[in-house]
Amino acid sequence: MAKSNIATVAGFEINRHLRRKSLWIFTLLVPIAIIAIGLISGLSSAAADSTIAEQQNEQFSFEYVDASGLIDQTIAAQLGGQVASDPASGLEDVKSGRIEAFFNYPADPSQQAIEVAGADVGIVENGRYASVARSLLQASVAAELNDPMTLAIVAGETPVTTTAYRDGQATDGLGRVVAPILYLVIFFMALVMLGNQMLSATLEEKENRVSEMILTTIDATSLLIGKVVGVVVVGLAQMLTLLLPSLGALFFFRENLDLAGLDLSQLSFQPRPMILGLLLLGGGLALYTACLVTIGAIMPTAQDAGPAFSAVILLCVMPLYAIVWVATNPDSAAVIALTLFPLSAPITAMMRNALGVLPLWQAVVALIELYGLAALVLALGTRLFRYGSIAYAGRVNLKAALTRRQA
Repeated sequence: MAKSNIATVAGFEINRHLRRKSLWIFTLLVPIAIIAIGLISGLSSAAADSTIAEQQNEQFSFEYVDASGLIDQTIAAQLGGQVASDPASGLEDVKSGRIEAFFNYPADPSQQAIEVAGADVGIVENGRYASVARSLLQASVAAELNDPMTLAIVAGETPVTTTAYRDGQATDGLGRVVAPILYLVIFFMALVMLGNQMLSATLEEKENRVSEMILTTIDATSLLIGKVVGVVVVGLAQMLTLLLPSLGALFFFRENLDLAGLDLSQLSFQPRPMILGLLLLGGGLALYTACLVTIGAIMPTAQDAGPAFSAVILLCVMPLYAIVWVATNPDSAAVIALTLFPLSAPITAMMRNALGVLPLWQAVVALIELYGLAALVLALGTRLFRYGSIAYAGRVNLKAALTRRQA
């Protein structure tokens, strides 16, 4: 009968949530917002690069003095420049409006700044003077290098191929990081999508004052488990809606994709980090769910539960603020502490697992902590929910709930 009740409650929760238009609007708004931000960022970056390129090629009248002897007068003349008799006269010509800009090249441009003066044409457009001054110097130096190979080396266009080895075997570089790091993405999405729903699963009936009617037909434990199962299924449906298109694109088109210089055709799925990442994801979600269930069982309303909910979220995402530290100092005491502290363990351990810097003993300890504590907290939450499911006036008395004998 209890199993039937659990299935009934879970089915009701799934059907109720999946029928909500607001749920799917919110779910689809996330990728739409990400795509929109990416497009805006890409367009802004392209516009900035285009503006810089245009500024370097702009034609305007200028004078210059060259203490370095590097400037090619032919190239300068092509850009609209001419040699000034001295820095003072060049600067005065700018002030009087006879010319638009003046460049003063020092004896050692690698150590000393090029002094640029120009007519004010606006904050953005004023950047063209420095762009042309720098471009003229670079073009003049490049003109002296007749060897294309030397020119490519100086310009920093030399290709480099790096192969890293571990235990005598070549590793896959960034290709081995991408797949395990997806577990971290899933966990973060679960924090965002399941948090409020999981919390409200144990608070909704309290706030609506219908708990006592429901509990006349369904056991409190069956009600709680059914709600948790239903919310988890709904959350998985949301995440699959977002992840499947992306994973499909990575799988079918990875040979043609190149993100941030990463050749996705080299994507690798190594057994140990993939299995370990999956276990860490499961343990993190179990502990996160247990904490929210327990908070909902103690507090009478969502408003009262808000501060505790925020504290749990903050502790979970805290390692994201130390991501550079985790990557560069994975064996430091602080990173190990974040790995072994239960609420910060999922994200820290998944990051280190993806980067290949998580020792096996720390992974085992973290997993034992996550699953063990999740079981204890969930058992506590179930007992508190059974005791305080109709507590409307205030928080559940923990001492009374824990010392009360089971019916």
